[in-house]
Amino acid sequence: MKSAKAQDRETVDKARKLGALPPLAAMLLVAVLIVAALSLAGPHVGAGLMALLALVGFGVLVTLILGWVGWRIVQIYMEIPKRKPVDISHLYTPPSPQVQPIVKALAELGFKRLGETRTQFSFGEPGITWILADPQATVVAQVVEGAPSAMLLFDTIYDDEAVVETAYPAGERIKTAAFVSQTVTTSVQDAYEYHLERVAEFCAEHGSSHHIEHMASFFRYSAVYRLRYGRRRLRRFLWEGIVHLAALGYSLVILLAFIALFLTRPSSEIVVQRYWSMIGQLTLATVISGFVFVAIQPLRGAGKGSKEAHEVPPNYSRQSRP
Repeated sequence: MKSAKAQDRETVDKARKLGALPPLAAMLLVAVLIVAALSLAGPHVGAGLMALLALVGFGVLVTLILGWVGWRIVQIYMEIPKRKPVDISHLYTPPSPQVQPIVKALAELGFKRLGETRTQFSFGEPGITWILADPQATVVAQVVEGAPSAMLLFDTIYDDEAVVETAYPAGERIKTAAFVSQTVTTSVQDAYEYHLERVAEFCAEHGSSHHIEHMASFFRYSAVYRLRYGRRRLRRFLWEGIVHLAALGYSLVILLAFIALFLTRPSSEIVVQRYWSMIGQLTLATVISGFVFVAIQPLRGAGKGSKEAHEVPPNYSRQSRP
C-alpha cells in the first residue's frame, strides 16, 4: 500500500504533466513546421531570405512562449470552480520568509490564526495560503506567496453572499452591486482600515456580515466566493491569455498553409510570393502578442513589500491552536 504522501505526490506529478502536455506539443509542432518551411523554401528564396525566416522563427519562439503564458492563464480561469483548497491546518505550516512580514503586521492588528490551505494547480508546486481572522471574526485575511512580494486579501462576506475585498500590495479594481474588489499599496494597516470603511458602507445595503471563526466556516465562505466571484477577478487577464493563444494558433495556421501550398503548387514564383506573406503574418502575430504582454504588465505590478525576515508571530505557536 502506498502512503498518503506518496499518493499525494503522484497526484501532483500527474496534474503537472497534464498541464504541460498541450504547450509542449505546440512547441514541438512549431519547431517541426519551422524546419519544414526552411527546407522547402530554401531552393527557391536563396540564403539571404532563408536567414530572414530564421530571424522570424525567433519571433515565433517568442509567440510560443507567450502562448504558454496564455495557456496557463486560461487553464487557471477554467479550473477555478473545481479547484478546491485542502485543509492542512493540522500540519501547522509556519509562514515562509516572504509571507512572515505580512503575517506579523496582521498579528499586530489583532488577527488570529485560523489555519492553512493547500491548492493544487495543473502546473508547478501546490500553493499554500495562510488564513487569519480579525478580532471581530468578520474579516478574513488570506496571505500567499507571490512575485515580487507576498499577496494579502482581506475579505468580508454578507448574508446575501455579497463580498467586499481589499488587496495588498496589488490586486484588482472591481465594483459591482454584490462584489467590490479594491487595492491598497501603502501598508497592511492602511489596507485593513480602508477595508473596514467599505465593509461599513456595504452593511447599509447587504445587512450583517458573516462571522468566520474557524476553518469550517471559512470553507463555506470559500466555496461561495470561488463559484460566484473567482473567475470575475481574472476576467481581465483571461483576455490576455486568449490573445496569446490566438496568436500562437494563427502562427501555426500560417506555417501549415505555407507548407500545404508548396506541396500542392511548388512553383518558384508562388513560393516566393507566399514566403513574403508568411513572413509578414508571422511578424504580425508576434507583435500583437508581445504588445498585449507589455501592456498588461502595469496591471500585474505590486508595491514593494518588506523583505526582512521576521520571527514567527506568537499566533502561530502550537500553544495557540484555534
